[in-house]
Amino acid sequence: MLHDAAFLFADPDYFQPVERTDPGRRYAPAAPPAGWTRGESGVWTYWMPPRVELPEQGWKVHVSSSLDNAALVLDLVSGVCGELGVPFKHLAGRTFFGWLHSKHGSRVQSGKFCALYPPTPQAAHEVLVRLERSLAGIAGPYVLTDRRFGASQCVSYRFGAFRPSYRLQADGSKLPTMRGVDGTEIPDERRPEFFLPAGVVDPFAPPPEPVGESEVSFHGYTFEAVLRHSNAGGAYRARDLAGNARFVKEARGHNGYVGVQDARQRLEQEYLTLRALHAAAPGLAPRPVELFTEWENTYLVTEFVPGRTLTSWMVASTPLIHASADAATFDGYYQRCRRILEQVTEQIAALHRLGYAFVDISPGNVLIDDDDTVRLIDVEAVQRLDHPLGLLSTPGFAPPELRTAAGRAQADPRYVDAYGLAALAQLLIFPMHEVAERSPESLDHLHADLAEVAAPPKPLWDQVVRYRGAVGTPGPS
Repeated sequence: MLHDAAFLFADPDYFQPVERTDPGRRYAPAAPPAGWTRGESGVWTYWMPPRVELPEQGWKVHVSSSLDNAALVLDLVSGVCGELGVPFKHLAGRTFFGWLHSKHGSRVQSGKFCALYPPTPQAAHEVLVRLERSLAGIAGPYVLTDRRFGASQCVSYRFGAFRPSYRLQADGSKLPTMRGVDGTEIPDERRPEFFLPAGVVDPFAPPPEPVGESEVSFHGYTFEAVLRHSNAGGAYRARDLAGNARFVKEARGHNGYVGVQDARQRLEQEYLTLRALHAAAPGLAPRPVELFTEWENTYLVTEFVPGRTLTSWMVASTPLIHASADAATFDGYYQRCRRILEQVTEQIAALHRLGYAFVDISPGNVLIDDDDTVRLIDVEAVQRLDHPLGLLSTPGFAPPELRTAAGRAQADPRYVDAYGLAALAQLLIFPMHEVAERSPESLDHLHADLAEVAAPPKPLWDQVVRYRGAVGTPGPS
C-alpha cells in the first residue's frame, strides 16, 4: 500500500506526491541531537550526524510503538542515536502513523515507527543492546519483516539496503535491489516474515530451531486454512478438539488502528456485540464461542458459517460475462438477486428492531450458501442506533458524505444501512460504484445497455438508483 497507493493519499481525486499530504500533528524529538541535519523524505523525517556516509546496505534496526507512546519512544530513540552517532528516521506525523498502522496498511511496512542505520554490525549490536535496555517494558506492534532483539517487545532488526537502489521493470515499476554476498545485484525482498539473503548469517541471535511441517495448533484449536490476511490480523478456518469447524479472527497487538482504536480493542467490542445479538436473536449473527489471548494477539472464535461472499457469488452467477446469455437467463438471475436482497433487507430490519445498525454493509460481509440462503458476518462495525457513527465503512458502499467529520456527525445509522443495501443492488447488476458516485448519469447508460438484452425489473433497478446523486443524509425509511 505504501508505494502502490501513495499517489492517492494526498488527494482523493487527483494524483499528488505523498509529500503534499498534511502529516497531521508532527513528531519531533524534544531534544534533537545537536548539530545534526534534519530532512524530509516521503512519510519520514530523518536525522543525520555531520560527516557521515552511509554504507549501501547493512543491519537496519526498527523501533515500533503504540499510538499513545510514540512521542516518548521517539525521545528515547533520539537520545540513544545521538550518543552513538547512528543516523535514524521516524514517521513525520500522526497522519502517517495512522496510515502505516491502519487496518488496511501495508503488512511489510507496518509497525515501523523509527528506523536506524548503524554503519557496521558492531554498531548495530551496540544500538540494539542500548535500545533493549532503554525501552524495557515498552510494547509495540510486531514488525513482520524483522526479528525481535532479545527480550524486547518493540526493538527488531533485518538486513537490507540503506540507500535506495532500484531495477526498472518491463512494466515501468521499480524493484528494490541490493548487493548479494558475491557482489551481484539481487532483489531487496520485503516479505511479511524475517528473511535473509543467501549467504547472510544473523549475528545477533542463536541459530533457530529446525521447524518441521507440523500443523499449527494452540488453545485447543488446529488451524487449517488462512482465509484472509490484513494488517490488523488474519482470519482462519480451524477445528476445535471435538472436530467442529470454527472461524477464528485475529487481532494484532498495537496495530490495525481505526481512529484511536487498535485491532484488539475492536475485537473485544465485536465479541460483546456478538454475545448481545446471540442472546436477543440467535442466528442473526455468527454464534460466538470465545475470546482469548495468545502471545501478544487476541483471537475471536465463532461458529464457521459456510458459503461464499456476495462478490464471489455475483462473479460466478452473472450472465454479463457470457456472450450467449439470453433474456430468460437474465430474468432468472434477476429473480435470484431480488431474493438475496430481500433476505439481507430482512436481517438488517431485524437488527434495527433490536436497536443496532450494521453500518458496514459490503459484499465481503454477506455470505451465500449453495441454495442462495444469506448470512451476515463480520459485525465489527455493528453499533447501537443511538450512538455516534463509527469510522468503519467500505468505499463505494457507504454514503460519500461520511468522508468528512461533519457529514459523519449528521448521518443517521439507518440511512447508512439503507445506502449500503442500494450499493449491494448495484453490485449485483454491475459493479461500477466509483464511476456512478462521480457521474450518476452513467447509470442511465448502464440501464440502456442492459435493456438491449434484458432490463432489470423495476423494483430492483429502483433500489440501484435510490440514492443516485443524493446529497445530505435523509432520515430512516
